[in-house]
Amino acid sequence: MDEASSLPFERRTCPERLMYRARCSGPRLAEALGLMRDSAMAIAARVGSGEFMTLSAFRGGTWLYLYYERLWGNSGPFDLFPGLELFLERFPEGDEGYAAWLPMEPVFHFNEPQGLEHWRRKSPVHRRVGRAATLRPGALASYAFYHYALQEEQGFAGNKYEFIGLDRNRLFLYRELPAIEEAPIHARGLETSATPEDWAWARIPEHFELAPGGAGFSDLELVLSLG
Repeated sequence: MDEASSLPFERRTCPERLMYRARCSGPRLAEALGLMRDSAMAIAARVGSGEFMTLSAFRGGTWLYLYYERLWGNSGPFDLFPGLELFLERFPEGDEGYAAWLPMEPVFHFNEPQGLEHWRRKSPVHRRVGRAATLRPGALASYAFYHYALQEEQGFAGNKYEFIGLDRNRLFLYRELPAIEEAPIHARGLETSATPEDWAWARIPEHFELAPGGAGFSDLELVLSLG
């Protein structure tokens, strides 16, 4: 029996990229972070088995952010960090009532997986970076428009593994360093020309509630880095 046929779930031909965020009750934050770090060995074994390609967790204030690439199964944050839900606040979410881990919708990437070999890291990752930003009221349409145009028109190449997700008005950016910049091998999704020639103009500060120092995105603390 080969490896693929012995798996409990059908293996995907391309990794599924997922993002979540959650907020921890302030007085129990240290305990929550300790529980996440204590889960590292079990998660690393699942990365080693091929269930995940990579997983990273970050913290910004009392908010926790999670990025991972899943190759089979449907494991989510509760499965990855059993018991952590006891430390998390719950928010209204869809038709299911309330959720502690809030899924983040993809809003931008430079590249996307076109098979396992295409997406496999060919050189060591020195650093996994998480950043977060808050969109100002009324800024979502403009931000999404320009980033979708850049993504689908493939206006210029960027960090292959960069990924931005959105929940409500909160953005979470994930990237790996050193940056691997390569042109996408998949076809363009649009034949339009909406990407501004001066991309800095599309990233005007009016999109964001500015962080201290005047930056739109602020750096997050790395909690876990696996894969």
